[in-house]
Amino acid sequence: MNPVTVGLGVAALLFGFYSLYVRLSNPTKFAKLAAMKQFWGEKLGGAIHFVAYTLVPLGVGVVLIFAGLRGINVF
Repeated sequence: MNPVTVGLGVAALLFGFYSLYVRLSNPTKFAKLAAMKQFWGEKLGGAIHFVAYTLVPLGVGVVLIFAGLRGINVF
């Protein structure tokens, strides 16, 4: 087990879940979300922001946790 990799995975998961929570409860806190919606349009900007700030961190977190538990080093 590699605790650094697992820790980074947990941090990425926490960021992804926090981003999802804030997005659902108070989306006005995201300044970049408003800018992306203005530039890309309402639907596409929201989708890009959701993928980049919620789905990717959640996916990376899961992968890092499993990798860390298998003993794989990130650094």
